[in-house]
Amino acid sequence: MRLTVDYDAAPRGIGVAVVVVLHVIVLAALLRIEAVRNAVADAAPLFVSFITPEKPKVELPPPPVLPKIVPKKEPPRLITTEAPVKSAIEFIAPPPPVEPVVVVPEVIAPPSPPLPPVASAPKLITHVEYVRAPQVEYPAVSRRLGEQGRVLLRVLIDRQGRAERVEVQKSSGSQRLDDAAVKAAREALYRPYSENGEPIPVWALVPTRFELS
Repeated sequence: MRLTVDYDAAPRGIGVAVVVVLHVIVLAALLRIEAVRNAVADAAPLFVSFITPEKPKVELPPPPVLPKIVPKKEPPRLITTEAPVKSAIEFIAPPPPVEPVVVVPEVIAPPSPPLPPVASAPKLITHVEYVRAPQVEYPAVSRRLGEQGRVLLRVLIDRQGRAERVEVQKSSGSQRLDDAAVKAAREALYRPYSENGEPIPVWALVPTRFELS
């Protein structure tokens, strides 16, 4: 390897250093002048720093309160055990006690009284005796129209001899004549019918004839 030395570089470096020192001295002297100092301050670059604003703190809502989960209690397990099987001899029931026999004396009821005899229907008679005979009035309309005929009445005579009921057994053919005969039979008074000296109700047939003379 070969080393080459430049002998002109040293004096040139000294000259540069001298020039720099002179510039510094002159600059320091100029800065002592107030006008130069103010001009330099105006020409000096401004350094602006941007301050980044702090981000506002966002308050987070409090975490929701979760309900306490109570673990379900399992119901107690029923432990079932099989009943011991007893032998057949232990299940033999004792015989039932013999109940005393109570003898109840028989009560003989007295004989019931005989029922009263059923009243028979009134008998029918054909012959009638009057205390007051029927007063039959011939209807004027029937006279004018020439109506005539025979009415056969069925009269129920009570124990007092009054007509309790009057029925037309055979009509005369004219309603006016039939009504006149019924009216007269109801107003009549009959002699009561008796058997063994005691009056009894009877049915009697009472004919009534209407004739124009």
